[in-house]
Amino acid sequence: MIQLMKDLIKKYIGIAGFIVALIGILTSAYYKFYQNNELDLVGEFSLLLLVSTMTISNELNKSNPKQWYIYLVTVVLIFCFIYVIY
Repeated sequence: MIQLMKDLIKKYIGIAGFIVALIGILTSAYYKFYQNNELDLVGEFSLLLLVSTMTISNELNKSNPKQWYIYLVTVVLIFCFIYVIY
């Protein structure tokens, strides 16, 4: 069961990150152009999420992934999220 979850995460983390980032970017663009409201932080965090999930997905799909690199990208993403919130 745990191996199945690892395989699903390994296979679909890039796609899930892309979909969430697409929704965030489109929401930010909609509010900027049609509602004249600035949601730049949502757009910036969505781009950061897209880049980090694609990086993690790329590293996980290698034959010999570097765990420290995956953890580093995850920690940087979490710190950036906390910085955006505060």
